[in-house]
Amino acid sequence: MSRLLEYEPEKRICGLESLIHPYFDELKEEGLLFPTGNCMPDLFNFTAFELGEKPEPEMLEKLIPEWY
Repeated sequence: MSRLLEYEPEKRICGLESLIHPYFDELKEEGLLFPTGNCMPDLFNFTAFELGEKPEPEMLEKLIPEWY
């Protein structure tokens, strides 16, 4: 969390990098449901704008699960 709040932009983590954090790994499980039993929305259909100009392949590999 502290890297998201870094004052200097060069040191600040970007949004996609933050999604790679292990905290969000549970969201990458196939067939994940809300506690109410409803299906999760499509979380991995990133637009070109969201991914940036040239996303690093290793980052995409960590961000988007194989099953997707």
